[in-house]
Amino acid sequence: NFIKKDDRVLLIGQLYLDIYDENQIYKIFPISKKKKFKKKLNGINIDFTLDLFSSKILIDKINFLDEKKNILQSKKIDDFVEGNFETLFEFSNYILFKNFMKKVLSIHLDEG
Repeated sequence: NFIKKDDRVLLIGQLYLDIYDENQIYKIFPISKKKKFKKKLNGINIDFTLDLFSSKILIDKINFLDEKKNILQSKKIDDFVEGNFETLFEFSNYILFKNFMKKVLSIHLDEG
């Protein structure tokens, strides 16, 4: 959805990642070997807001999915994302987003 707000144009959307090969995710977002095998990654939903003028993206919510594509609720991940609500990622700053996602993956894999 495109929304005009305070002389800005925002794209509010959802990105769904269906994970076929976990090793490819771990190449991009390296996690310790002990954590990798705690849970199987099946899919990730990311709700985001993109400011089209400043090229900044805000992550609103992240959900992991089980093998039947049901959302796995996680208060810890919700709290982490909300705690970083003011963090805006620029498209050109891949490192910030990479570190953010590594932390989210780590929280997800640590939960039982």
